[in-house]
Amino acid sequence: MCRQWWLSLPILLVCFTLVHTREEDALRDIFEGCNGTGWKKASGWADTKVSDKCEWFGIVCDTDGRVTKLNLRSNGLKGSIPESISELAALEEMDLSFNDLEGSIPSSIGDMQQLKKITIMRTKLSGAIPPSLGALPNLELLNIPLNELNGPVPQSLEYPRDGLIIDMSYNKLHIMADGASLEEWGPDAKELSLAHLDLVSDAEDEATANPPMPS
Repeated sequence: MCRQWWLSLPILLVCFTLVHTREEDALRDIFEGCNGTGWKKASGWADTKVSDKCEWFGIVCDTDGRVTKLNLRSNGLKGSIPESISELAALEEMDLSFNDLEGSIPSSIGDMQQLKKITIMRTKLSGAIPPSLGALPNLELLNIPLNELNGPVPQSLEYPRDGLIIDMSYNKLHIMADGASLEEWGPDAKELSLAHLDLVSDAEDEATANPPMPS
């Protein structure tokens, strides 16, 4: 038994190193793809002397050195969120609000099974909401108002499970429903904000869903 344990140790070390390397690569993708040199605060991100990512600005790690929180709120980010963000597989909370982010929400975020809180409000993100977000098993908060997201609300978010708080107000989203009322949506959700979304039938034109943004 002991001999088998020692034989497996090199494999465990390789796996541990690989996981941390992927996390660091994902963080560097965020830095390079989102105008990292122009961030308001970026201590550690571009400093080769600070090798421990857990000491970088906006990052919190667990006791194993895995990234569990990423908070770059109002920090001057510009560009697109890279698909490689999903390599932060232990991430539980993410806040990228009040930045000039463009492009779409990466569908790969739907692979981040530990995510509990997603907050990305008042950016320039556009495109559809990935349906995979509604399937995240530990998600407690999906806070994505005040963006330029468009298209129908994914079916996976039509009837959120009990305890899930959702705010996707002030986007260019619409609800594809036939004869339904807003009161019928999300009956088990703790809180569901669909303010300023259009409720349209399948026969209506998607182009009609274009609510005014608050100043």
